[in-house]
Amino acid sequence: MVGNPPGKIIKEYPARGPIKQYRFDKVIAFTCFRCDRDKKSKLITIYSESWNKRLCNGCYGWLLSIHEIKSGTKSEDEKVEDLSVLLTKLVSEDEVRQEIKILKIKENRAEFLNEKTLRFIASSEYISSKLDNGYSLDWSPVVIGLCKAFENELVVRLIRPFKEFCMNLDLSEDSKDKDIGRIASYIKNGNSKDIEIGTFGHFLQTTLNSKKRRETSILIKNFFAFISQYHHSNWLLDNDGLLKAISSVSKDFRNKAAHIEELNKSNYSDCRKLMIGESGVLWNLNYAIKQDTKGKRE
Repeated sequence: MVGNPPGKIIKEYPARGPIKQYRFDKVIAFTCFRCDRDKKSKLITIYSESWNKRLCNGCYGWLLSIHEIKSGTKSEDEKVEDLSVLLTKLVSEDEVRQEIKILKIKENRAEFLNEKTLRFIASSEYISSKLDNGYSLDWSPVVIGLCKAFENELVVRLIRPFKEFCMNLDLSEDSKDKDIGRIASYIKNGNSKDIEIGTFGHFLQTTLNSKKRRETSILIKNFFAFISQYHHSNWLLDNDGLLKAISSVSKDFRNKAAHIEELNKSNYSDCRKLMIGESGVLWNLNYAIKQDTKGKRE
């Protein structure tokens, strides 16, 4: 334990991950180290066993929500969805619109991104801007926001159009394949939920590296036929292109954010650079499947 309690503790509550609450016999004045606001309360929460890191109830609630999602028993994809919902609840419509305007001014290429993609980026950018440099708590929701932006752009620009391209094919044999069967089933079921990026990444890895399947699979043959209609699609078919991007997003950021591991500002900065940096994967994806009409949205 770092430091000493500021008074007499009359009740100690069980720790919830890195946060723990204590009740004192009298009201204690303190400054929340996360939001920097002055507070008074008999109930004080500390972070990482340090009395120098006291939290107000609002910040405690935010961190507790993150901890409960990440330590829960839901699937990884469900946790990602819950964290993205938590993020969007913190940002108003006006704040999102303003952040989108700023993003488009700073980065002209943002004009070509899907509207939902922009909303995820804007939410992450707005919340991250409110976290000071010394904030070392869990940045998982804002990291997830960027990952959801990539996931949405991939679904809207590539996965759904590919599904429509293959809707009338007989994919019964491909549905039995352990590596591409989930994609085949997704296409056969017209009303199925959009697949996750990990599933598509596995399909893409098989497509690019299995010579046998390129010769025998109807689904994979049609993927190449689908991609051939785009003039700048080389990045999609390069092992160091889209496949590497999906792997990095999944392993370095999305999966870590969904599990109990805490992410920090450095993780967010690295994720942001990967997504919307000078050579960001969102720009590469959007350019690879360039829209016929400038600024077209789905």
